[in-house]
Amino acid sequence: MDLGGTGPDDNRWVKDPNWQALSFALDKAARDSLEAARDKDIDRLLKGGYELYPPCEACHLIFNPGVVNL
Repeated sequence: MDLGGTGPDDNRWVKDPNWQALSFALDKAARDSLEAARDKDIDRLLKGGYELYPPCEACHLIFNPGVVNL
């Protein structure tokens, strides 16, 4: 089950198939990165890092374009 955060629109966003796909991609990349870190596999860890950013950025662009990226 996908859970939203605490923002005013989060409960609506979690029902959107686009948000769900991005959330799934982010979750998978995070889990892959965690497993790579635990295995001390630097190549897989770097790959996981490259897989983390795109769904995160895409989600912010679509669902919260006013967020400031630092």
